[in-house]
Amino acid sequence: MTTSDLSYNIFLGNLVYGLWLLDEELFMIKREGKWGCRDLAMVSWDTARTIPRKKDPEGFVKLYINESLGAKKLRIHLSVLGPHKRPHSPHRHEEEEVFFILEGEGRVVVDDKEFKLSAMSAVFIPPGSLHGIENIGDKPLKYLVIIAK
Repeated sequence: MTTSDLSYNIFLGNLVYGLWLLDEELFMIKREGKWGCRDLAMVSWDTARTIPRKKDPEGFVKLYINESLGAKKLRIHLSVLGPHKRPHSPHRHEEEEVFFILEGEGRVVVDDKEFKLSAMSAVFIPPGSLHGIENIGDKPLKYLVIIAK
């Protein structure tokens, strides 16, 4: 694991833990007749399920938070795109979505607007919007995809 991978792992771990704390504050569940806390699920770089991207030898997706961990309204994954690649053509869905750029340069289209994004920038995608992302740089584009149902 490189220093860069370790930095992403620490960042993602802190993000996941922070979201879990917020979730616990806002959505306590009733267990056996009393209010209690949900079980904490921790996913690391090494344990996150990795899915290679077809037609992109440098690309992959790492699944961090989704239904398999018990999340009902939130999904988070890390996407990596090789230079000048896109994960798929623009599409729509009914969930809110955020792309948070960790490294590289990307172009994001949301309906009729186009945004150039670089490290530590984000774009919000409203439900039902036609949207897509493309790596416009010569290095891999690494970004978080956060989807709220």
